[in-house]
This record gives sequence, C-alpha cells and structure tokens, in this order.
Amino acid sequence: MQAVGPAQVKIAVAPLPWEDDCYLQPVVLDDPLLQLDFDLFSSDSNSACEVNLSAKLIEMQRQVAVYKETLAQAHEDLQSMR
Repeated sequence: MQAVGPAQVKIAVAPLPWEDDCYLQPVVLDDPLLQLDFDLFSSDSNSACEVNLSAKLIEMQRQVAVYKETLAQAHEDLQSMR
C-alpha cells in the first residue's frame, strides 16, 4: 500500500459539500447564541465580574443567615404551642 500525500487528499475531496453558503444559514432564526458577544467573557472584564459575583455572594450569605434565624424562631414558636 502506498502512502497518500496532502496534495492527493486535497484533490480527492475537493470540493467539499459544506463549503456551499447554504450551510451557513442558522437553524433557528435570531438564535441568541449566534448573537452572543464572546468578548464579554474575555479576561479584561473578569475582574469586574468577580467583584459583582463577590457582592452577590455576600448578599446571599446575609439572606441565608436571616432565613435561618426566621426558621429557628418559627421552630421555637411551634414547640411552644405544643
């Protein structure tokens, strides 16, 4: 068996069926993933995003603490009614 070179492979497969522009049409018109700006996820904007996430985390932890206190009080009230 003889080895096949890159030039021979190009000749054998050209033209590729997916090189036609009809394959560039989106399946879902106005697909949100095609409109997503991937530059928003670059490393430059990560520091601002991390600060925002840290603030959200602190706020959520505060809310959980309040909910725990409320639940404990409700449990005490329920025990006192028995």
